[in-house]
Amino acid sequence: MASDRSGISEIAAMTTEIVGGWVRNPNTTIPKDDLIPFIKDVHDTMTGIVKQDIASGLVQRAGSPAPLPEIAPPVRAALPAVTAPAAPSKALAPEAMKSLEGSRAFIPVIAHEGQIVAERVWPTATPAMRKKFMEIMKEHNIPTRSDGTPVPRTVDGQHIADKRMTVVDPIGGGRFKMLRRHIEVSYGMDYPMLLAMFKLSKEQLPHAGPAYSEQKAMQARASGLGKHSKSRDGGARKSPRAKKVAATA
Repeated sequence: MASDRSGISEIAAMTTEIVGGWVRNPNTTIPKDDLIPFIKDVHDTMTGIVKQDIASGLVQRAGSPAPLPEIAPPVRAALPAVTAPAAPSKALAPEAMKSLEGSRAFIPVIAHEGQIVAERVWPTATPAMRKKFMEIMKEHNIPTRSDGTPVPRTVDGQHIADKRMTVVDPIGGGRFKMLRRHIEVSYGMDYPMLLAMFKLSKEQLPHAGPAYSEQKAMQARASGLGKHSKSRDGGARKSPRAKKVAATA
């Protein structure tokens, strides 16, 4: 029984070492909700390897004539510098592999590493802007791409909805005819900051629904706003009131 417990503790130790190495790597991400399934996948993989070794005769169960060999403790190797996210192991379940692509940013957990990654994701942003972006990502659980760039909320993959009448809020996912006021009140951001955070252009994410803007422009033209009539000699035509004042002067 003691040997069985020792084998189990060694598997747990190796599982802890693998998971700890993955989590400490600033270039890998995993959402909080997927952490337990990820640990279970690693533990099941290590257990399967031990069972294969037992079946092949490399090790023996407790109670057999030959005792189980001593299992060397895992070596704590220093993590090498990584410039690109490491590919997840194909031995893991598809669900775990998908989560490791970067559905949720892990970088806010470690302040120093989070600052380094934020500088890489938004190199032209100010420190105050980067801090704001990170706070919003953490508060609203915004998913990220493998390079750490936040993924905007969309409707059917589009930023514009409702027959071009509304714009999709990339943070909360709501639909609005005009976006500026909403993001200022809800997130304390202005429109240029929103574009910078998600690396979008004005054409990709307009501040108002295109059809709504066109509708408002047509209404303004119909009411005469923005029109300046001119006299035949090219000068601006004066209103009757202006003509009366000029005549009495």
